[in-house]
Amino acid sequence: MIAPGKYLLSETIEGSPAMGEETHGYYRSASLKFCESLIKDKEAAQQIVCAVFNDLSNSPSGLRLTEPNFKSRLFILLRNQVFNYLKTAAKRELVSVH
Repeated sequence: MIAPGKYLLSETIEGSPAMGEETHGYYRSASLKFCESLIKDKEAAQQIVCAVFNDLSNSPSGLRLTEPNFKSRLFILLRNQVFNYLKTAAKRELVSVH
């Protein structure tokens, strides 16, 4: 798949859902691989990726696709969500042990 062009990115920012889905599809596979490499749980990784993309699409003042460092910031957001997931899982495990 080719990288999203400026037209695609500007349409996504203006709120065209079809364009947003194409952009999501472009970054989805790399995002899933990244999350799965950290947590080894495919279903949880899919939930994290969907949550991050939903947050980005619903946030008018959030990360913009036209930013030159969009990909880096996207993966930082994904990493933070994975760490939150791991912290929550560790707390659940501690509670269930006691």
